[in-house]
Order: sequence, then structure tokens, then C-alpha cells
Amino acid sequence: MDGRSSTTSQMYCRPRVIAPAYCRCNLGRWLSRPVMACTSIMGSTIGVHSVIPVMGSRRTSLRRHSSRSLGHSSRRGAVSLWRTQGRPAGSFIRRAGSRGGRWALARYSLQGQYPGNPEIWHSLPGSTDGLRERDEDIRSRPLFANHVGASTLIHVHTNAGDPLARGTRVFIQEGRIADAQLGASILCYMREQIQSLPAYTAFPVQTAPQYDNYGENRLATMPSVIVEVGFHTNPTDAAALQNATFRSAAMRGVEKGYRLNSEGRTGCTPFAISSIPSSPGKYYQDFPVKYYFTGYPRFPVTLKTTNVSCPSGWTCSNKSTSYARVVPSPLTSNFYCTAQSTTPAATFKWRTTLVDADGVATKPVDHTTTCSPR
Repeated sequence: MDGRSSTTSQMYCRPRVIAPAYCRCNLGRWLSRPVMACTSIMGSTIGVHSVIPVMGSRRTSLRRHSSRSLGHSSRRGAVSLWRTQGRPAGSFIRRAGSRGGRWALARYSLQGQYPGNPEIWHSLPGSTDGLRERDEDIRSRPLFANHVGASTLIHVHTNAGDPLARGTRVFIQEGRIADAQLGASILCYMREQIQSLPAYTAFPVQTAPQYDNYGENRLATMPSVIVEVGFHTNPTDAAALQNATFRSAAMRGVEKGYRLNSEGRTGCTPFAISSIPSSPGKYYQDFPVKYYFTGYPRFPVTLKTTNVSCPSGWTCSNKSTSYARVVPSPLTSNFYCTAQSTTPAATFKWRTTLVDADGVATKPVDHTTTCSPR
């Protein structure tokens, strides 16, 4: 028996803002750093230069969906807070009188880019608090998003806490329905993407966002979420955060969750095979097998079928079919049986998995085909 196969979006948006993180390290000091870059992590280091390129490629994907462009103006897609005046992206600014580069990016980056808008980057002018710069940095992110008229604000952080605390979490402001929907969607597809990796099938990802009163979300006039990718204070999570494959999967999940939510596809529908009905066919005739699936896979999708049970006297072949273009459920693949007309009918058992372009594989599903004389 051999197999034959057959197969039977663009949008314009207001800008999105993707904000760098505040990392709270194990000494309890607040460090303003680029996404997922925080030193002194349980005796190891997540370096700026090793993290930024991978995260940047995934942020670019998110921006490309926003309006095909990353821009510095409110007319050109998602806007990043990364670049510091006269310094490379990912650099730090040292506060006068401080030890080390403790105060950086958003506040001073925005001061350099928007010197005429101190209400964005110097929003606490009368404060004498020793943490004023930190607080202004936090506030500058949503205030900047408000200033450019962004439609969505996503903060990507690493988390800190008890060394036993683990996993991906999302924080939202209570009472904001749109934020809750966005947060739930991001968690759903981060779980899908991360747990599709063989090394991270058990990596904990929250099932629902948490409420908290963080300024990054509270001051934003648009849907705003804080994505805590993992705990840099936990050895297992810290190792994951240093793994490029893990980081890439995490950011694919953020992008997919944002994209589907922005398209109105709320709820959580991971990629899965829902059913493969038993399929009968006649000798020397193509007959279709239909593979019904749920979720939103990224094409091309590859269908992989292996034989589980082949009757005596028959030869059964495994098959792999790729579907390059986006097609709705079900996928269809044709089977074909060759036998003498006097050969009695036979039933074959198969096991099929679908794998999308992100590497997300469905759980295998068993199904049967039956061939009989014409």
C-alpha cells in the first residue's frame, strides 16, 4: 500500500510598543536592562549580547505583523524603547554617583529621542525619592505608549523570587477585559510553543494571567500586559533563559498570542488533531483520508503517518506529506491500494502526527483504512 496526497492575511494597525524589562536580581536591587538580560543569576550570567539577537528576531516578527515595519514614529508599526542616544542598542547608562550601570534604558533613551516631552521621561519632577529614576523609567514606558497612540503594550521581563519559584507568568491590571484576553492568549500560545520542545514539555506556564497593580500596566491607556518569561533566580529556569531554542519558542508564543487575539480569535485553541475518520477504499482507486485539526498552525504543515498494523501478505509504507499553503481543516491525503481482485478486504492501522512550521507537533492519533475489491 502506498500513499498519495492532495490538498485542497494582511492588516494595518496602530503602532505596538514592546518594552524592555526591569529585572529584580537576587540581591533585591532593581536593574533596568534589555529584555531577559540580568546578571548575577544564581551564579551564572545571561548576557546582553547573547540574548538580544534572538529576542530581537522574534520582536521583529511581532512588529512585522503589526504593520510590516518597526518604526520610530507613530505611523510605522511597533515601536521599541531599546536604542539609547549615541549608544548601541542594549547599552547601559550609569547614574552619577552609583556603582555600576544600574539605571538605564527607557527613561534616558526617551529623553534623547523626545527632549521636548519631559512628561514622558521625567514624570516625577518634584520627587526626592532615591528611586525616582527607577520609577520614572517604569512610568516612561506606558507614558510613551500613550504618547504615540499605541494600540497594544507588551512588556517582556524575567522574574525573580524564591529560588524554588518557576515558570512563565503574565500580569495584568484588574478590571481590564481586553488586557485579560490578551494575557490569556499569550499564555496559551507560549505554553503551546514552549512545551512542544522535547526538553521543555514540563516547563510550567500559567494557565491564566495574574492581577496586580503594576505601573507599567496601570498607566497605559491601551491593553497592556507584563510577560515574565521565567525566573532568573531559579537554576532550571535560568538555564532555559540562556537557551536560544527556548527563548525563540517563548517569543513565538508571545507573537502568536498577540496576533490571534488582535484578529479576534479569543480563547485558547492549541494545535491538535481532533479526529481522523476511518476511510474505506477500493483496489486501484485513490481514496481520501481526512485529518481534522484544531488550532492555528503556521504553514507549511507536515503530515507524518506511520504504519502500526499491516495484514499478512501486504506491504505497507509510511508517508510524509507537506502542505505549503494555508488550508482550513481538514487536510486531505489520498491513499491507494494494489491487490489482485480475488484478494479479500483488509484493514490497516496507522498513526499520524501533524507538525507545523514552528515545530509544534500534535499528539499522535491512530486511525484505520480498509481496502476491498471493486
